[in-house]
Amino acid sequence: GQHRASPTMNLPFKHLDIWFKVCVQQMPRHSGLALLPALMVNASPPDANWKHGHYDAAIFTIDGTEQWPTSGLKGHIVVEVHLIMLPVSSPGRTLLWAAHFLTYIQCLNIVPQQHGMVLECTTQMHVLKRATCAGAMPFGDILPLDQLRSFTHIIPRFGPVADTCLMPQNSSKFAQSFFLNKYIDKDFYHTIS
Repeated sequence: GQHRASPTMNLPFKHLDIWFKVCVQQMPRHSGLALLPALMVNASPPDANWKHGHYDAAIFTIDGTEQWPTSGLKGHIVVEVHLIMLPVSSPGRTLLWAAHFLTYIQCLNIVPQQHGMVLECTTQMHVLKRATCAGAMPFGDILPLDQLRSFTHIIPRFGPVADTCLMPQNSSKFAQSFFLNKYIDKDFYHTIS
């Protein structure tokens, strides 16, 4: 579960190295003969083109007993990756997690559908909702980068009328509900179907 440190607690490092993207490459689900093309997971802070930042969705494992892709989403979570970082040890001191990249992520929960179904009946896709803490703040967490299993694609879920303010650069920031796009490629489709 979540643990909070005292606001006055000192961290065992003073500096972070920051990365804005990472490549993910996987083996095909049904034939392990060749690697699939590499996909980029962006975690870019706000800039002139992306006022709210450019954060891609990804699948992370949270249960070491479940294996991606054979277990599908069981034991995994869907997240937006907001920061990729490496704590830098002070001179003469080695941190326990030296050379272990970390990520700051914001969670997207899978929303159960009517009659206990997992998939939305029209699109046959999972519905995701931004996880929030008290006060409607997004729920974030720190996860090791080596728990990243797959790039994924999310689509904003509109109601009867789409918000005219939404654009590619801000839809991830302002939309609260998404579809997990299983149609992005056949390996991903078979993994989560």
